[in-house]
Amino acid sequence: MSEQVAARPADDVLLRVRGLQVHYPGRGGLLGRGAAPVRAVDGVDLDVVRGTTLGLVGESGCGKSTLGRAVLRLTEPTAGDVVFDGTDVRALGREPLRRLRRRMQMVFQDPMASLDPRQSVQSLLVEPLVAHGLAGTGRGGSATRDARVRELLDLVGLPASAAAKYPHEFSGGQRQRIGIARALAVEPDLVVADEPVSALDVSVQAQVINLLEDLQERLGLTYVVIAHDLAVVRHISDTVGVMYLGSIVEQAPSDGLYEQPLHPYTISLMSAIPVPDPVVEDQRERILLTGDLPSPADPPSGCRFHTRCPFRQETRCDDEVPVLRELAPAHTVACHWAEQIRDGRITASERAADPAATVSA
Repeated sequence: MSEQVAARPADDVLLRVRGLQVHYPGRGGLLGRGAAPVRAVDGVDLDVVRGTTLGLVGESGCGKSTLGRAVLRLTEPTAGDVVFDGTDVRALGREPLRRLRRRMQMVFQDPMASLDPRQSVQSLLVEPLVAHGLAGTGRGGSATRDARVRELLDLVGLPASAAAKYPHEFSGGQRQRIGIARALAVEPDLVVADEPVSALDVSVQAQVINLLEDLQERLGLTYVVIAHDLAVVRHISDTVGVMYLGSIVEQAPSDGLYEQPLHPYTISLMSAIPVPDPVVEDQRERILLTGDLPSPADPPSGCRFHTRCPFRQETRCDDEVPVLRELAPAHTVACHWAEQIRDGRITASERAADPAATVSA
């Protein structure tokens, strides 16, 4: 995917997100009053270049899916800016937003839940065409719709006979192909794919990922792919953003991030990926995170990762919020010790051996 990024100007941004927040009312207290809000997404900045793929990774509960839904205004943001191809998405009324949604579509995680079991595939694929006035009218309308359904099914590798069947008659991978076809029916520019392969068998995951890549090349699509599987994200993404507790802690071109992660959280995620070489697997540094993900209703002070971080130093990490800053071209990271990690001046194993040791600035 890196060749595709190199071929496109960096300022050809299709989606720009600035300071995006999604806060939900907290529960607790008398009639739910006075409880702290749940900060599901808390100040995210993103740029997605046209025709490329941004991968979002992180633990369950870090805000990835909420961010994806907020970009499309399926979930209303609390604050911040979402600009799609020059249009302020948050400023749109109901009808202009409906028209813009033709260009922004979503593929959901569980196709069995997102596809109406009472509708045939024909009905599922025609519905968005009708909603956006693309179905054809008059005596030839039905033939036009049928032709478009056959075209969509062929696009995702399903036979024309699938149109007469219902979702329960297909395998999980086939249902996800139907979900992809439905998203593509209105010819979008941006597709947000929320865990598109996590519910599928490993043998089927690669087929769906390859399909998404092929469709991107053929149709010029731009993707935001949300996943927790770092191997999947590396395979499909041009740029990767790592989320922790509602915020981006590291973002970089895919190859650069996987070759040299600079945030302790990213390093820990990478260390959990098994390596097929047993010698390398035995010798490489592993970081095992302790404790659970803190509550987004009560995030830690200072660096939000400090309660689980092997590089933590009490005074600075506990009290000072790290700024997301650029340490290499297009590689940003929010960690007080990222330079020391980059230069090899401190490692997780050294900190584990001597937690009281001071990390030099």
